[in-house]
Order: sequence, then structure tokens, then C-alpha cells
Amino acid sequence: MKHLIVGTVAVIALTVGSARAVDDKWVEQNIEAGKSCVASFERKFGETKGHDWVDCMTDQTNKAIEGCIGGRSRREFSICVAGRTLKVMQTCDLSKC
Repeated sequence: MKHLIVGTVAVIALTVGSARAVDDKWVEQNIEAGKSCVASFERKFGETKGHDWVDCMTDQTNKAIEGCIGGRSRREFSICVAGRTLKVMQTCDLSKC
């Protein structure tokens, strides 16, 4: 699961980073927030069936970045997505899982 987090963050960073709106600090913050969130998820749900951390965070991230779509420049879009993605990881709302 931990490798999946790093892989997911790397893909997001590469996508958003293509517009040069993301820096190393954002990547580090996202990785740390992701690790912390996974640990919280594992403490709360353990091996319980029907709870998937990736699906939960993906759904929350998709909802969070919906407001970034439309009427923005490529740079503004990238900054919006990066900020909201990080906020979802840092907030780690497991009540929606």
C-alpha cells in the first residue's frame, strides 16, 4: 500500500508538474501527508473488507478538484489542483471511507 501512495503522488506530481507549478516541497508534503493518512486508515480499519484507502482518497480528491476545472489558465489550474490535492491528504477525512 505504501508503494501505491508514492506511485500515486509521483503520477500526480508529474502531471501537475508539467506546468511547473509544483515544487519539491509540495511533493514531500504530499508524501508525508499520505504516509500519515495511510497509518491512520490502517489503525481505523485494519483488514476490514469494504474499506479501500485509495478509492476513498481518490473520490475525495476528485470532488475537491472539480472546482479547478474551467476558466483557468494552465498554470492556475495546476496550482489549484496541487493545493486541493495536498489539502485532501493533509485533512485525511476517514469518515468518508
